[in-house]
Amino acid sequence: MISEQQTINPEEKLRRKLSSITNLPSPPLVFNQITKIINNPRTSVRDVAAIMSEDAAMSAKVLRLSNSAFYGARSEITGIRQAVLVLGLEAIKSLVLSSSVFDMFKSHKLDPEFQESYWRHSLSTAIAARIVAQYHRVARGLDAEVAFSAGLLHDIGKLITCCFLPDEHKLITEYRASRPSSDYQAEMAAVGHAHTQIGRMLAANWKLPVAIQRAIEFHHFPMQDEEESRVYSIIIHFANYLAKRTFGTKVPQYEGWIDLLPEVHADLELTDEVIEAFCSKLREEYAASSTFMQLAMAS
Repeated sequence: MISEQQTINPEEKLRRKLSSITNLPSPPLVFNQITKIINNPRTSVRDVAAIMSEDAAMSAKVLRLSNSAFYGARSEITGIRQAVLVLGLEAIKSLVLSSSVFDMFKSHKLDPEFQESYWRHSLSTAIAARIVAQYHRVARGLDAEVAFSAGLLHDIGKLITCCFLPDEHKLITEYRASRPSSDYQAEMAAVGHAHTQIGRMLAANWKLPVAIQRAIEFHHFPMQDEEESRVYSIIIHFANYLAKRTFGTKVPQYEGWIDLLPEVHADLELTDEVIEAFCSKLREEYAASSTFMQLAMAS
């Protein structure tokens, strides 16, 4: 007799597994309110400032990030209203998301080396995604802040596994120690699902834009994304490559960093000169992002 468990597809099994985690992170109320209000075309700067004022700690962090060298404001930003006017609504939303994500993992005592490596790669990928999106913004109608958020969260499934699925994390770690493999390959072989699936489900639970959800899910295989927003999956794939290439994080089974798919190379019209220019720009902007890392490591 076939049990119910045997008839459940892998996607549903993973969904149930995540739903059983009682303390799975969820964004603070202010994030959901900000997302909702920014998506309203009638939203005013006053509306955003009013919502932000309800969370003094979040407002302080957003102002700190707004004044960081990363955003390069010409003069000091002293209030949320001014931050919205100077940086724009989408930038404020990505800053609120960044602060929220850092806060969500404060209570988890992560291995310091893993934590630093994780956030450095996530942030460098986010910055790379923002740079590439800005480069193609006019021709392809892209939002650089959507790309930044997708880059910041592209590996969030790894953090969830480390914090909430310790048995699976151990199996994956043991698999990688026993043979050369990427994280994705080890996850699929050891536990039957990857960080990309976990990340997409989490992003869906947080009601993030579909473009971000799909970029998280398809950043290893962007050409499998059949939605119109596939360009963000393509950009995160390339940004992931740029981050590893620029900062020297090599994957054992490859001679280089990760595979850059030929289709992505063609889609983004890349040349060796263009790639090197992106790497140079990434090094420059990452050097100005220390405030982000300070907030992340404070968690």
